[in-house]
Amino acid sequence: MNNDDAKHREIERLWEEAAGRVQSDEDIDVLLEARGLMVAEMGDVTATDRRQAIDAGAPVHLGLRGGSWLQASVVCHFADHVLLASRARPRERIVVPEHAIIGFVDLPRVLHAEMPTGNAKDESWQSTLRGLLGHGITIEMGSVILAGQLSWVGRDHLTVDTERGSITCMWRAVDVLRFDYRTSSSDSASP
Repeated sequence: MNNDDAKHREIERLWEEAAGRVQSDEDIDVLLEARGLMVAEMGDVTATDRRQAIDAGAPVHLGLRGGSWLQASVVCHFADHVLLASRARPRERIVVPEHAIIGFVDLPRVLHAEMPTGNAKDESWQSTLRGLLGHGITIEMGSVILAGQLSWVGRDHLTVDTERGSITCMWRAVDVLRFDYRTSSSDSASP
C-alpha cells in the first residue's frame, strides 16, 4: 500500500467519523425536540384523561381519600365519577366520585393524540344517581357509613332515608356509593 492510498483512507475515515458525529448531533437534537414536545403534551393531560383511557371491563386498583384501597372493574367512565363493578360481590356497582380518588396503581400513560374517543360519558353524577331514586344505596364518607333509600339528588347533595331519619349528605363528602345494579333503573348502572 502506498502513501497516497493510506492518506486517502485516513481522509475517508475522518469524513466518516465527522459524518457520524453530525448524524449523532442531529439524532440528539431530534430526540431532545421529541422529548420537549412530549413533556409539553404531558402538561396538558389530566388524571381524568388517564383514568378514562382504562377500557371497560379492565381491573382497577385505586386509593380513596379515607385511606382505603378499592379493587374493582371499570363499567363506565364519566367526567366527574367512575362506575365500577365489585370483584367481591358481582351484583354490586360502585360509584366513585373523582374528588374521592387519591391515586391509582398502574394508571395508563397517554397523550391527547393517543386517547380513545367515546370512552367516557358526559353524564354527571346527578344523572347517574337520579336513576337510583327510591333504591337502596350505601354511602361511605370516611368512617361514616349510611345505608337506606336514595330519596333526593340535588345540585351538590343527596338525601338518604335511613332508619335514623332522612339524612342529607354533601356530594363532596362522598367517597363511595354502592348499590345492587339489578334493582336499579339507571341505564348507566347496567353491567
